[in-house]
Amino acid sequence: MRVCLDTSTLRVRHAGIAVYTVELAQALLGQVGADDALVSFDGTGGFVPLDATWPARIRAENEARIRAEPAAALAPARLLEGVMRGGRLRRRLARLAKEARFATGARHYDLCHAVVTLPPGRTTKPLIPLIHDVSMQRFPDTHPPERVRAFERWWPAILRCPVINTVSAFSRDEIAAVLGYPRERIVVTHPGVEPFFFETDAEAEQAALAPLDLGARRVILLVGTQEPRKNIPVALAAFAALPPAVRAGAVLVVAGGSGWGNLAMPPEAETLIRSGDIRFTGYVSRLQLRALYRRAALLAFPSVYEGFGIPAVEALATGTSVAVSAGTSIEEAAGPHGEPIASRDVAGWRDAMRRALDAPAPTEPEREARRAWARRFDWRRTAQRSLAMYRAVLD
Repeated sequence: MRVCLDTSTLRVRHAGIAVYTVELAQALLGQVGADDALVSFDGTGGFVPLDATWPARIRAENEARIRAEPAAALAPARLLEGVMRGGRLRRRLARLAKEARFATGARHYDLCHAVVTLPPGRTTKPLIPLIHDVSMQRFPDTHPPERVRAFERWWPAILRCPVINTVSAFSRDEIAAVLGYPRERIVVTHPGVEPFFFETDAEAEQAALAPLDLGARRVILLVGTQEPRKNIPVALAAFAALPPAVRAGAVLVVAGGSGWGNLAMPPEAETLIRSGDIRFTGYVSRLQLRALYRRAALLAFPSVYEGFGIPAVEALATGTSVAVSAGTSIEEAAGPHGEPIASRDVAGWRDAMRRALDAPAPTEPEREARRAWARRFDWRRTAQRSLAMYRAVLD
């Protein structure tokens, strides 16, 4: 069995889909049989066989990208604009070149797992699209128009696929309802949590946070790409609405790169950005991210729509409390340890932040209960279910 993974998201700084791709590949490499093979296709380097050294090499390349653009170079104005790099024409040409290259390489694989949702190109071999969510249908205004049009173009081909893969029961139900695809042919493979996030190295984490200059203040943390769907302005307005005495000892940290669309920043937040009470860090290293999770009094996850919500379980793996958007897949990710709040409820998010900042440090039993929930999400189990899905399709 030769399985091709679309790894095109790995050439830029890693966000959720890239993390899923690397972790799935590493877990698959540990479980495939002697006669099986994994092949990467990224549209630029072509088809490349994967070996056990590949995941570490890809992570190292990503860390190098992050170091190449320090957080200090990411001015708030640039983050507020949230403009995608490159022109539309360049992205379209790159997409067409990728499709053409993929269409001529069917001899390299028996099955393709399109982990970035859209197929990398036409093929006569079985194709399994990994549709993380249907936000392009539910909330098309939170995506670039060309991305929505690309999905519409591929929709008929996706509906002909033998199965559709997704990352949550929530998304399975949404795909069935929105796309009209048979629910029984939608395979759920929950993301896992890297063992790295369960580990602790206080000295290294303290050193990793030093460049962010957080001092002794309590941290409210947001993790995600700056784009409309992440609903960041609501969290900023909620933080700005805290009583000054509560906010005086706190800082709101937004970790993640700039994405698409204007964030429509609330005016009251702009003052706090200038004063340093709200910090946009840009992309952070894995060590900085783990340190921020552990340091945070609360991970606030107000996204209006997600396929799963990896930051929620990563935060729980460090023992940190989380607040999540009610009625979304993030509730599924956080389970009983996520405080549900309506995504647009500024007062609700403000109150959750205040409770977290006023609360004493969590006890060790409280932290361990959160870590125990996070352990339910294991990349080895994700790989096992993915392999079973591949074999069922090929059989």
